Amino acid sequence: MSLINLIRNEFAKIFHKKSLWIVAILLVVISITMNVMIKQTSQNQYQNQYMYSEAYVNYVKEDLAKLDPKKPSDNALYIDTKTNLDMVELMNQFEEDSWQRQVIEKSVSPVIREKNQFEFSLEKNETALKEKQAEYQQICQKLEEGDWKYFAERELNEINEQIAQMDQDQAQEQILKTQAQEGKLQNGQLEIQKQAVIWRLEKNIPYGNSYLSRAIDMYVNYSSVAQNIEPNKENQEYQDRLQYQKALEKANLYQYDIEHNTNTQEENTAHGMLMGVFGNYEVMILVVLIMIAGVMISEEFNKGTIKLLLVKPYKRTSILAAKWITCIAMIFITILFVIGVQFIVGGLTFGFESMDLPVVKYDFASNQITTMGITSFIGITTLCRLPIYVLLVTLSFALSTLTNNSPLAIALPLLGYMGSSMINALAEMYKWDWIRYFVTPNWDLTQFLFGRLPSMEGLTIGFSIIVCLVYLIIMLVPSFVVFKKKNIKNI
Repeated sequence: MSLINLIRNEFAKIFHKKSLWIVAILLVVISITMNVMIKQTSQNQYQNQYMYSEAYVNYVKEDLAKLDPKKPSDNALYIDTKTNLDMVELMNQFEEDSWQRQVIEKSVSPVIREKNQFEFSLEKNETALKEKQAEYQQICQKLEEGDWKYFAERELNEINEQIAQMDQDQAQEQILKTQAQEGKLQNGQLEIQKQAVIWRLEKNIPYGNSYLSRAIDMYVNYSSVAQNIEPNKENQEYQDRLQYQKALEKANLYQYDIEHNTNTQEENTAHGMLMGVFGNYEVMILVVLIMIAGVMISEEFNKGTIKLLLVKPYKRTSILAAKWITCIAMIFITILFVIGVQFIVGGLTFGFESMDLPVVKYDFASNQITTMGITSFIGITTLCRLPIYVLLVTLSFALSTLTNNSPLAIALPLLGYMGSSMINALAEMYKWDWIRYFVTPNWDLTQFLFGRLPSMEGLTIGFSIIVCLVYLIIMLVPSFVVFKKKNIKNI
């Protein structure tokens, strides 16, 4: 009962501090600012591009005027510059956020180049030029009509032709084995692109900057990366295995959104911001917690209030235990506060509709998609990141107890957290296997979720938990021993 009274007393001290409420208000202000800025950035990310500006067009025209297509030395550069100018001028006929711009840059620019090559080549081919001009006119007509499916079907036909050609080449007996392997890889890339175009047509997803259109592009990118890295290759580097796993995970997550017409991977929504709450706010959470733990003991000694506490009928170990337990409890209170603020601010900024979306993850243990509610996901993530907070808070608490120096007790844990990524990167670069016994590669247990490979080869969740517990004991035992023997007569 005495321990509970001590803890209650510590909470009363913490919540009576004006500095804590000022920090809480700052957290709210930062959350509002961050959400509003991210929303504004996401809305403007495709606007005001210099490439489409009048200044850029005039600059290209000036360069073009200096070139003579009839001169062999200027011909190639003239065609390149003219193609660039024609493409930009065509794109400027459409809205900044239109699908037409994306298609022109990706699919129409090669046609413009071929047309200019036939038109300005030193060796004329009038028949080919007329055919290409007719093709270009049809393309411009389809762009004006808004017929994006024409371009999807055109892309699909081109991919099918390439696949058929490659299948024919690989069927020849004279082809070398290495060439066949390269052809197989290219064929796989074409199959990925083909699937993307089929989805675009089946799911009625126009080209452009919509989330699902970007999801299709991301699926192609990540699937291509995963295919280029051979899984289970003999003597394969561990980092390659990590890269393969990440690419495979992302490709499957974007595939889920495409097939289910959802946007679970979009970060700029209330759902996405809440899922990334630890990434966005972790430094601020730690600053609050370390400031509380760093002054918990040293402040008592510096102000002399420790005498009033020790004259009461409580054991010193009980007093210190109550203070440490209060610091640990503040971890949960702070996290809940930050999550609550982000939920409200994110919902008001982006709308609460996305909160109904499930959290979608790829489970490598079962090789399939798994879904859960956002509350469950945040709860699991909190538990898995808890060692980071507990260890850093305990380090600050221990330094405060051992040195009575609040600035030192606050600065060192923050520097340790900020330098942890550098330590892990150096360990990876120089193959420091011994670093696995250090705390920083082990304290983030989210690396083991959903059957993922850990950040460092050889780590297991059991090993990491043991390492974290060992470091926790190493910090706590000296703190209790020193505090129990401290002389307070001269304070």
